[in-house]
Amino acid sequence: MNITLRVSLGMLLIGGLAWLALPRVAQRVGAQIITPSKRKPTPTPSPIRRPSAPSYFAEDLGNGGSLEMVGIPGGSFLMGSPDGKGGNPDEYPRHRVTVPDFSIGKYEVTQAQWRAVMGSNPSYFKGDDLPVENVSWNGAKEFCRRLSQMTGKQYRLPTEAEWEYACRAKTTGAYAGNLDAMAWYVYNSGNQTHPVGQKQPNVFGLYDMHGNVLEWCEDDYHNNYNGAPADGRAWIDESGRGSLRVIRGGSLDSLAVICRSAYRYFYSTGDRALNLGFRLVVLLPTPTPTPTPTPRPPPPKIEMVYVPGGSFLMGSPDNESYRGSYEGPQHSVTVPGFSIGKYEVTQAQWRAVMGNNPSFFKGDDLPVENVSWNDAKEFCRRLSQMTGKQYRLPTEAEWEYACRAKTTGAYAGNLDAMAWHGGNSGKKTHPVGQKQPNAFGLYDMHGNVWEWCEDDWHNDYNDAPADGRAWIDGFRTGSDRVIRGCGCGYVAVYCRSADRNHISPDYHDLNLGFRLVRA
Repeated sequence: MNITLRVSLGMLLIGGLAWLALPRVAQRVGAQIITPSKRKPTPTPSPIRRPSAPSYFAEDLGNGGSLEMVGIPGGSFLMGSPDGKGGNPDEYPRHRVTVPDFSIGKYEVTQAQWRAVMGSNPSYFKGDDLPVENVSWNGAKEFCRRLSQMTGKQYRLPTEAEWEYACRAKTTGAYAGNLDAMAWYVYNSGNQTHPVGQKQPNVFGLYDMHGNVLEWCEDDYHNNYNGAPADGRAWIDESGRGSLRVIRGGSLDSLAVICRSAYRYFYSTGDRALNLGFRLVVLLPTPTPTPTPTPRPPPPKIEMVYVPGGSFLMGSPDNESYRGSYEGPQHSVTVPGFSIGKYEVTQAQWRAVMGNNPSFFKGDDLPVENVSWNDAKEFCRRLSQMTGKQYRLPTEAEWEYACRAKTTGAYAGNLDAMAWHGGNSGKKTHPVGQKQPNAFGLYDMHGNVWEWCEDDWHNDYNDAPADGRAWIDGFRTGSDRVIRGCGCGYVAVYCRSADRNHISPDYHDLNLGFRLVRA
């Protein structure tokens, strides 16, 4: 597992910040190479047909002003570029999509709106009415979650089909109108963002759909439209989400061809850049007939062990062999009583809740693996909904307290008797519960798979909480998360009770699993 600080390809570092670099010097379009010249291009506007009248409503955000939403009447359109008309390979095949009614932001989310919900401003260019930027997909999703909680409405990112339908506004050409009149892009932006709503809107009354900042969509990225949904929903891989998501719209530093209605690109869920923002979709309640109740599948049986609270020394002493500096300083933590999974979550349990199995090694009683932190959190959410109980990931303090089970040495007992590790596993996972448990009756706390914790990663324990709660930074998007316990392919020293590691919350690996805590 490579756990390092990465700057992804396609990102430019400017003044210590990342700028999302889409293809600019030479853009392949069909069999042509389009190279920007010094002369400003003059894109041809597409013909405009007047759609059904949209509706409007505003969400009061207090000091953040109002969030104006536009109701878009549903309809059918041709998504993508027409064959032989200069599109990129990922814009084909052009296909018909029918999109239901939805409401979308009149403007890109502004910095004032972000601050009213999140309490911070990550943007490089500062101004209340400028679009918020330097925001990852994870950050945009967290904004949607908090705003939904604040308002009681369900806010989310647009699907890619909704985005293109809203951008086109019933037009069929490369742009929804005259690009210079509608967009801030490389030839008129001065390489900076501009207040939302200064350019002309499209026929739906939406501003900055072309240019200003790139906009996140909900969908996983696919390199063509073969197999794409025809009903406007997000195209999400059911076998397990990767890390790439769709971005749309072009930005302040984009050539005209990148601002086309059909142009699409991708980036990782944790990436941030000063030309990368988003707008919102909201689901409004509509009167529907009461559906006939359908039987809900029973929740899986998950054995939990109550661990009595107590105090312990967290981390490793200075003289412990193979100790890392990130395991110190050793410090006293008092943990309240809690219930934790007797075993790591199995593949059978995962399938009962999620309906799939992302694991590399297959077997109902094997621990589920190849699971990201985001996936594990979604499992907790769904299981809590199924059972009416509150399941979550353990805090790092709870995990180490449960692993040690009142022991103070490097391991909670004889490692070979308790753990599947690189020296005895055959480099594969094994059914949970085959090795000896620790004194709390918990199995596989050492070895088999690494286990996700709730906490953000910190390089040492200075200022760590002393009460057993998760150590979470105020603005956590982009932070790595803590993993504990060691996987089947790792040497024994990584199985120590105090050993800790970290990785991105969207990372998948055949050594990564988890266990649960029940509140």
